[in-house]
Amino acid sequence: MGHNALHSLYVRAKEDPHWHCAVYKASETGILPAEELQAAKSTMPEGIYEAEMECSFESNVPGAVYAKELQSMEDNDQIGKIPFDPALKVQTFFDLGISDSTSIVFAQLAHGNRSINIIDYVEMSGEGLPFYADLLDQKAKQHKWSYSAHHAPHDINVRELGTGKTRQETALSLGINFKAAPKLPLEEGINAVKMTLPRCFIDRERCSRLLESMRFYHRVYDPKNQIFRSRPAHDWSSHAEAAMRTLATSIRQVAHGIAWSRPVRCVQGRFAAVFGAHRH
Repeated sequence: MGHNALHSLYVRAKEDPHWHCAVYKASETGILPAEELQAAKSTMPEGIYEAEMECSFESNVPGAVYAKELQSMEDNDQIGKIPFDPALKVQTFFDLGISDSTSIVFAQLAHGNRSINIIDYVEMSGEGLPFYADLLDQKAKQHKWSYSAHHAPHDINVRELGTGKTRQETALSLGINFKAAPKLPLEEGINAVKMTLPRCFIDRERCSRLLESMRFYHRVYDPKNQIFRSRPAHDWSSHAEAAMRTLATSIRQVAHGIAWSRPVRCVQGRFAAVFGAHRH
């Protein structure tokens, strides 16, 4: 699906100062006339065109939901080595499962939530809340970080038949004080993730499973009607995406009436940016 030996070599070259790395997109080289590119684009599915002509590693999963956003992040160097900032606390964003996988995104929020550094990711299955309470403690001790908040999907407040308690109450007894994310329809949650990704910086190594899941999360093609179905496939990639929806819907999109349209750029470990903004 595009993330093969060539992609691994590309990533290595991009992040190693002893290598030279360059990308030559058909739209930028001028080798093929613009009218020829337009003719090819009109006869090829968008994802295939982006992969074959524009050198996109993200667009070769048909129906990929976040292909454009992830490609833009790659182009803007928002995926790579993201260091832990000891001046900031860590927040976690869960997708909870028992028989299904539980996913946890670990992030640090800076500049009024306008920059989101995703520094770690965990995905496991078959474990209960006591296991994840211990895992959070172990992470904090290992990396010498502290937490400011833990977020879970809205159904954290649903009472379980066996105990009569909500999972939020059970988690609280274990020392995890969950905040429930807003309940939104799936498409609104997906849109929230698309709005949030331009502000994210994701550690490529620690979050490799998260990145692969986000790349693969896709809408199913309906050959009978020749369209992609509106609801994405529920498969192995859904758990990480759900944790990202918890993140996106938990973070305020607007601060003091200003919608920030550009990410904070991270340059050599320091934040420097010119913000583009407009008032609602």
